[in-house]
Amino acid sequence: MVRDDGRYVDGSVWFFDPNKIAPIVLAAIFGASGLVHAWQCYQYKCWKLTGWAVAGALVYSASLVARVMGASDYKNLTIYVVHFNLVYAAPPLFEMVNYCILARVTYYLPYHSPIHPGRLKTTLTSLATIIEILGGYGAYYTSKRDEPRTEQNIGRGVLAASLFMQIIVIAAYLALAALFHVRSRRSRGPRTRSGTSPVLWTLYVSSMLIFARTVFRLVEFFGFDSFRPFDNDGNAVTIADPSSIPAVVRFEWPFYAFDAGVLLLNLLILHVSHPRRYLPQGRSVYLAQDGVTELEGPGFKDDRNICVIIMDPLDFIGMIKGTNKATRFWEMNGFSERSSAEIRGEHALGDEPTRVRHEGRRKR
Repeated sequence: MVRDDGRYVDGSVWFFDPNKIAPIVLAAIFGASGLVHAWQCYQYKCWKLTGWAVAGALVYSASLVARVMGASDYKNLTIYVVHFNLVYAAPPLFEMVNYCILARVTYYLPYHSPIHPGRLKTTLTSLATIIEILGGYGAYYTSKRDEPRTEQNIGRGVLAASLFMQIIVIAAYLALAALFHVRSRRSRGPRTRSGTSPVLWTLYVSSMLIFARTVFRLVEFFGFDSFRPFDNDGNAVTIADPSSIPAVVRFEWPFYAFDAGVLLLNLLILHVSHPRRYLPQGRSVYLAQDGVTELEGPGFKDDRNICVIIMDPLDFIGMIKGTNKATRFWEMNGFSERSSAEIRGEHALGDEPTRVRHEGRRKR
C-alpha cells in the first residue's frame, strides 16, 4: 500500500513507497505538452526558438515513466538512478528555451542589447552545456547509493556546483533581460516600447519558476546526505531514526509540488504566451531605430570555428583585435543618425512597419 506519512519503507531506495497513479498521469500530461509544443514549433516555424521545450517535456515525461516502474519495484536502484538523472537533465533544457527567447528578442532590437546579440546566445548556450554535463555526472554518482562514499561525495560536489551555476546563470541573464527591457521602454518608437514586452514578461515568469525549482533541488540535495540506505560495501542497511531525515526527503508530495508542478506550469505558460506570436519568423528581421520600420539584415550567424565559439563565446579576441565591431550592421542602416523630429513626423503618418532588405536600403 502506498503511503506518504513520512515513515521509512524498509529497503526502499526512495525512502517511501512511491505513488503509482500520480506519475502515470503526469507522464501523460508532460508527453502531451511536448507534442503540443512540437505542433506549435511546426505551426510557427520556430524549432530553433522553442524546440528545446519539446526535448525537455519528453525527457521529463521519460523520468516519470521511470518513476512508475520504480513504484512497482521500489528496491530497484537502477530504475531510481534513471529517474534521478532524467529529472536533473530536463530543467536545463527548459532554460535553453529562455536563452533562445532572450537572444531572439535582442536580434529584433539589437541596439538595446547590453552585449552583442550574436554573442549572447553562444555565451548562454555554452554555459548551459557545461551545466548539463556537470549535472549529468553529478546526478549519476549521487544517485548510485551503492557506490563507495568517496565517489558519491565527488558526485555530490559536482551536482552542487551545477545547481549553484544554474542559479547564478539565471540571475545573470535575468539582469541582462531587465536592462534590455528598461532600454527598450525608454526608446522613441511605439513598437519598441510594447512589441517585446509580452515576450519578456513570459521570460521573467518562466525563469523564476525554474529558479524556484532549482532552489528546491538544492534544499533536497542537502537533505539527501542524511539518507544513505547502503553502506560503503553496497549492502542495504536499516535506517535507525527515520525521523531524523529531512521532510523534503521523507515525503513524496514536495516533488510533485515544487518540481513536477512548477515545470508543468512553466510549459503551460509557454503554450499560452508563445514568443513567436510577438516576434517575426526570420531571425534576420529587426526593428529599425525609429521603432516602426522592420528591416532585414545579414543575421547573426557566427562564422568562427565551433571550438573557438565554445572557448570564447563573447569573442574577447575580436574585441582586442577590433574585428567584432564590423558585425554591428544596425549602426549603418541610416536610421540611427536621423533626427527625432523626422521620426516623430513619420509616426504621425502611421505606425505600420515596412519590411525592406537591409542591404538594398543601404545602397540607396
